[in-house]
Amino acid sequence: MERLKYLMDKLREDITFVVVPGAEGQVKKLRLPKYIIHGALALLLISTVTINSALVYYFVHNRSVSIENKQLSDEMADHKDRIARLEELNSSQAQLNDDMKAQAQRVAEVYESRLTELESLETQAITLIAKLNEDNDVSVHIPVSRSFDRLLEAEASEAANYDMQPTEDNDELDQLLALIEDNEISILMEQQLDEYSSVIDEVENTLDFLICKPDLKPADGTITSGFGIRRDPVTGRTSMHKGVDIANTRGTPIHAAGSGVVTFSGYNGSYGKIIIISHGYDYKTVYAHNNKNLVSVGDHVDKGQVIGEIGSTGKSTGPHVHFEIHFEGTQIDPVSVIN
Repeated sequence: MERLKYLMDKLREDITFVVVPGAEGQVKKLRLPKYIIHGALALLLISTVTINSALVYYFVHNRSVSIENKQLSDEMADHKDRIARLEELNSSQAQLNDDMKAQAQRVAEVYESRLTELESLETQAITLIAKLNEDNDVSVHIPVSRSFDRLLEAEASEAANYDMQPTEDNDELDQLLALIEDNEISILMEQQLDEYSSVIDEVENTLDFLICKPDLKPADGTITSGFGIRRDPVTGRTSMHKGVDIANTRGTPIHAAGSGVVTFSGYNGSYGKIIIISHGYDYKTVYAHNNKNLVSVGDHVDKGQVIGEIGSTGKSTGPHVHFEIHFEGTQIDPVSVIN
């Protein structure tokens, strides 16, 4: 208690401040109680601490804001990079879509052309086979086109008009492109093209052979002497007759038994006026004792074309045409060939 009283007494004491102006001025004294001085000092201390605390808080807050701003700036830069990458990816995707669409268009054009070629070959094959069947009274099977070509045509048409959107509808195009990459469609189409080409070649060869084959009776009339051993009507001796004799009136037309090229047309001893035609396929025909030859060496003649007239030139007993068929260099019985 006494100590507190002592402190209170000390605070009530005054502190004198002496102000000395210039040499001529009057000295002034200022008396202030200690508690005012102490209060002022306390207030100054509190103000200093408060200001320093505020400065520290401002510094710390400002640094925190700076760090946060830097983080935000980094995030914004990262977002900008992502946006740029996305834009680049979108551009690449758009280019890829354009490329795929262009590829699909090219595929459609190529396979449309191949399909047209297939259809043309198919039509040609059917026409040739129909002609073969009609002209020769046969029934060669007409090949049926593969079922894949119509499907391919639809796929190619769809690819040509395809809107390249990244949806599930891309499956059909993907399958088509996959087939193209694996070359499966090309292989199938090449196989069918080869088949039709082979059929056409075979039919054309058959038609050509049938046209050239000397199976047409060269003249109207009666076969008076067949192929083989006989008694010669002029000499009376037994000899080999290497053809058939077809008798008719003088001037009766003689027709080419098959298409071919005339290799001889003239006079040849006992054969009289004679025509020889090469038909290819190892066939050759001879027409002898003619009254008149109407073709010359080197002429190409068609089956059924009039090449001469029946006569009785050379060693002959009456108007007829001596007709021979040579196959692979040997005379054969014409009756076994002609219809």
